[in-house]
Amino acid sequence: MKGIVSAIRSLFGGDEELTGFRAEDINQDGLDPEAAKAKHEQFMDSLTSLLMKVAMVDGHVTDDEREIITSYFKRKLKFDEDRIGDIKKRMERTLQDDPPVEGLCQEYAKESSMEERLLLVRLLYSVALADGVIDPKEEAIICYIGALLALSDADFTSIWAEFGKDDSRYYDILGLSSTPTVDEVKDTYAKAKENYDPEKVAHLGPEFARLAQRRIAMVEQAYKFFQKSLGFGD
Repeated sequence: MKGIVSAIRSLFGGDEELTGFRAEDINQDGLDPEAAKAKHEQFMDSLTSLLMKVAMVDGHVTDDEREIITSYFKRKLKFDEDRIGDIKKRMERTLQDDPPVEGLCQEYAKESSMEERLLLVRLLYSVALADGVIDPKEEAIICYIGALLALSDADFTSIWAEFGKDDSRYYDILGLSSTPTVDEVKDTYAKAKENYDPEKVAHLGPEFARLAQRRIAMVEQAYKFFQKSLGFGD
């Protein structure tokens, strides 16, 4: 997968430095039920708006693209018809208002944790790949969104590897070189488990916690691959 910088330049051009947000700049306290509900609504607004910005990258949104987005929420996240109706309203609002992607990312980054932002970008990729392929312009704008949300090249490589099929994906899922040491495997495994801890996104809703759990399962699978290939135990 091409890196963030080259992907952004291929679509937007220029050498301007992107201003992101550091995880340590954002305070994440324990959430009461009302705060958790507000976080969920904010996440859904940001996710739906950014999905539409990805779909709009070629200047228009087709009926097929709308169907891909709503079908993803229906089939993968098990949203009922009322919630699908809310998604459609959010989609139309984004089309009408056409907010700049920079403003959407800036607003969300200020109020979100890194775990929430990683989940959001994973979902952008998942929906973009729902029809089996991803357009280069869609990939580039997702990279741009991720850069604005302070994701690194390593984060992108790890997320992209999730959609791979062969054993080489395990190296990227854990962010490892082609010849990792046992200590490197253990260290990156611990960091990956922390970054994708389902409990850290549980306040967004059970469907999103399940997505994080699937990611953890992939991390566990990668770890077992290296335990076998390098011959070490727990």
